[in-house]
Amino acid sequence: MPPDASERALAFGLAHEICGEAGLGWSRRLQLVHAGLQNSGGFPERVAKYLAEKYGYGGDTGAAAGARVADLLRMLAQRLEAQRAAGSRYYVGHALTAVDVYSATVMALFRPLPPEQCKMRDSTRAAFETRDAQTEAALNPILVDHRDMVYSKYLELPLSL
Repeated sequence: MPPDASERALAFGLAHEICGEAGLGWSRRLQLVHAGLQNSGGFPERVAKYLAEKYGYGGDTGAAAGARVADLLRMLAQRLEAQRAAGSRYYVGHALTAVDVYSATVMALFRPLPPEQCKMRDSTRAAFETRDAQTEAALNPILVDHRDMVYSKYLELPLSL
């Protein structure tokens, strides 16, 4: 975390929006549960039913998850764009923080790393690649570019799920 108190507070806020309850990862899982239970991609039905209990899924929460996901993706992309305009490739300041790692790893729920970098079951890859039009529109390339930069500079590859 950044040593500066203001930047640290920003980092904790962004981290919560990515990893916390009702954050991007949470909402994306609900979105994929909803798709799976609606027979429109997402998690296979057995997995979707299991995760539905863990994440408090209900018809309303599942249906609302897409809008929450899109909102969070847009917010994160705007943050990266502002940082890029200020000469930084990172969410906070000019160095890697936990926020960068969290964002990079959560992007796998939208666009998994290629098979040679991250092996996974075909059904898992297919689930993660499920994107409705609203999610696809909000999935700004800057988010995937940031993910790729973090993995190439800081995280160990290949992965295996």
